[in-house]
Amino acid sequence: MPAHQPEVGKDENVANDRNNKSRTMEPSFGKVLASLRKEQGMSQQELADSAGYSLRYIGDLERGTKSPTLRTMQHFAVLLNVPLSTLILEAEKLMKTGHRLRKRPRQRR
Repeated sequence: MPAHQPEVGKDENVANDRNNKSRTMEPSFGKVLASLRKEQGMSQQELADSAGYSLRYIGDLERGTKSPTLRTMQHFAVLLNVPLSTLILEAEKLMKTGHRLRKRPRQRR
């Protein structure tokens, strides 16, 4: 006979879904993107113009409601003068810890 597994209540499922959604990469990536953009002294509009994307898309990325492609992330890394790995690693750290981003020393161009 198969072992009986207890049923998970509807409220528990909703709570688990909320917890899983809060740990997705998109919001963390958006916070990293916004932080790096601001460190460079760029507005969302300036980043949108430089990258060839709409202001709305940049806002959606920074809010974590859109997910960028790898090509898009690479484009942002070049424009923000950081390695692509920095964007991803910082977003992963933020996602895992839930802590705020710390200011990075400004790089010279």
